[in-house]
Amino acid sequence: MRQKGFRVFPLQRTKSGAYFAIFFTGFASGYIGTCFGMMNLGDNDQYKYLNKNRSAILSGETPMD
Repeated sequence: MRQKGFRVFPLQRTKSGAYFAIFFTGFASGYIGTCFGMMNLGDNDQYKYLNKNRSAILSGETPMD
């Protein structure tokens, strides 16, 4: 199997371009999805409030509203 080019370790230097493309696509999709959701489903003030107080909301000190 080794002579035919099979490698056990999946991270290879020759495939780093493909790995970067997958990472970049995921990042861009998440960013576009967040922007789309903010424009169509939520409001900017609520989004900022949730991001600013995230740790306090998760710990139960601050209400989500």
